Amino acid sequence: MFAGTGAIIINGVSGGAVTSVGIGLTFGLIVLAMIYAIGDVSGAHLNPAVTLGFFAARRLEARIILPCVLSQVSGALVAPITGALLAVAGCRCVLLFRRPPHRNIDQI
Repeated sequence: MFAGTGAIIINGVSGGAVTSVGIGLTFGLIVLAMIYAIGDVSGAHLNPAVTLGFFAARRLEARIILPCVLSQVSGALVAPITGALLAVAGCRCVLLFRRPPHRNIDQI
């Protein structure tokens, strides 16, 4: 979710260069990568809807549902906050280290 939120932030900062399609593709490709990366280990239940679906299909025990959902929701809340903080810090760094405009010797 961190990359998807980053795509939204970059789209806003760049005046729409990423577009809605790019944002959607970013989210989709990250989910695809996560399924391939951890699907064998965790079953790839990456959000509460999938976790509840696994529970309804009797592929997860009831005692696992609450910790999984809490982890998923907290991760979904922390990622955009972290992305926004990094974006603000990045903008401040750019402004801080920006070179002043050059003056012509004739203007002095």
